[in-house]
Amino acid sequence: MIVWTVSLYVLLNYLPLFTGINASAALWLNTLGLIVMTASIPFWGAFSDRHGRKPIYAFGCIAFLVLPYPIFHLMLAYKSTWIVGAAQVIGGALIGIFSGVGPAVLSELFPTRIRTTWMSIGYGIANAVFGGFAPMISIALIKATGLPLSPAYFVMFAALLSTITVATIKETAHLPLQ
Repeated sequence: MIVWTVSLYVLLNYLPLFTGINASAALWLNTLGLIVMTASIPFWGAFSDRHGRKPIYAFGCIAFLVLPYPIFHLMLAYKSTWIVGAAQVIGGALIGIFSGVGPAVLSELFPTRIRTTWMSIGYGIANAVFGGFAPMISIALIKATGLPLSPAYFVMFAALLSTITVATIKETAHLPLQ
């Protein structure tokens, strides 16, 4: 959940304004990223039904370990609307992995009798703590470190934590639910 929420809030909500492009362009690019994310969700969900949850989720985690630094670096270096748009599209497609696979992963972690309660608690807390505060954390990191690339490191740290977690869960895609 951590990489899902942090990447969503940092890349699709905070990122367009981070570069200093005008607010109208930022809003339209954010909308484009969300459309790409929404369109990719059924693809990633179906792909995980065929190939398993764990490898697809791990791919998303690893992508967010590798891509934030170059994406943020390019945007800071060029401050181009086109680069921000490309980041929104790529980010949206990759965040779609978590939105397409995440609900199944969360559902399959818990037995039926406690599934809804614990899935809701985990999802809600992760969104509130890691996602809701992600833009504020990004700004605080920049102020504390003086490094404009700090939000990229935040996303990468979230991806590292999630990659470790994904490595520890069992593949459940082709098993019957309890």
